[in-house]
Amino acid sequence: MTTVRELSAADWPLFSDEIIEQSRPVLIRELVREWPAVRAFKESGERGLRYIEQFVVQRPVTVYVGDPEIEGRFSYTENLEDLNFRSGKIELTKVIERLISQQADVKPAAVYVGSSAVDRWLPGFSSENVITKRTSDTLESFWLGSRTLISAHFDFPHNLACVVGGRRTFRLFPPEQLSNLYIGPLDKTPAGQPISLVDFEHPDLERYPKSAIALENSLEFNLDPGDALFIPSMWWHQVSSLDPINMLVNLWWSETPESLGSPLMALMHAILSVRDIPLEEREHWRRLFDHYVFDPRPENFDHIPDRAKGSLAALSKVESDKLRSKIAKELSQH
Repeated sequence: MTTVRELSAADWPLFSDEIIEQSRPVLIRELVREWPAVRAFKESGERGLRYIEQFVVQRPVTVYVGDPEIEGRFSYTENLEDLNFRSGKIELTKVIERLISQQADVKPAAVYVGSSAVDRWLPGFSSENVITKRTSDTLESFWLGSRTLISAHFDFPHNLACVVGGRRTFRLFPPEQLSNLYIGPLDKTPAGQPISLVDFEHPDLERYPKSAIALENSLEFNLDPGDALFIPSMWWHQVSSLDPINMLVNLWWSETPESLGSPLMALMHAILSVRDIPLEEREHWRRLFDHYVFDPRPENFDHIPDRAKGSLAALSKVESDKLRSKIAKELSQH
């Protein structure tokens, strides 16, 4: 297992683009230890939830619920044809009461609210629990739930995960471990992102033998309330919430404009239009993708005047919208 880089809260103002460019996780101890929310959760889970409750806006939020038998692990049924939990929308105050009422249960249901915008559901929280943001485009969301295990998945933006309540274990895998993670279906996912089918707390090495290689190349981080973890874009991470009541606040930011959209949708489109064509043709398309997408060197397009380059030039929001409309029109005709 690789050694990890660890910083202190005093180092956060020095957190630089160089660290991000290295694309390595960084643990920042006690970054948000002075947050009133963290202090409240350290008293007790219920005290923390009561603190959160003062900010709640009464609008429905998506909640995920699993029976006690799944032991907190949100994933698929055995045949992979369905998910092993239910989802619906209820007021956040009802989720809070559910978490408080079941915290002493021997076999509680698994309950969580995932990645919900702080400003939308907890307005005012950020004014009392302040962290210097990376950019003006940084998004802040929260995660609230019981003892759970969220299967390994990746996020496109960079992620600063701040533990507010409860202890957490993060197990991270570099992007190049993809083929050893046994990723599940792309069409039906627990929360929008593809996930690993492996429970890396108790891996079934007979069923998923290459997961042993993934484990050898993984990084494990154990965080207490007040600690934070920088997870670079595209790093796979399994997250275990270890206490009956847990809260996480995420800061998300990307080095690319939001107007460019999700590369995952481009992957789905490539599966639709490229994957199943004959091998020789697919190799020709691989060259085209390298030329235009993965290695778009300036000399590839120098023969075209700048004003005539269109989508071959850097895309503004206007140009992005034009290209998206063209793609949508093409898709609608099939």
